Amino acid sequence: MRAGTSSVLIVAEALHPGGEPAMTRLVAALVTELTDGWSAPTAAAVLTAAAPRFRTPTADDDRGQAVSPGTR
Repeated sequence: MRAGTSSVLIVAEALHPGGEPAMTRLVAALVTELTDGWSAPTAAAVLTAAAPRFRTPTADDDRGQAVSPGTR
């Protein structure tokens, strides 16, 4: 990232037993750091087989997915 960066996509994957709680903690930590440390707006989700898609808002669409980590 640099001064001109306007958006980023962070992808993490855990397929091991116990991976879901690990991902939930990671997402929560990232959201906290981006919000508190950088005052950056965030949209976050833990994807599953039942909810495999993530939608981000466009400039004229505020229907992005903002899911509290662990909430599905």
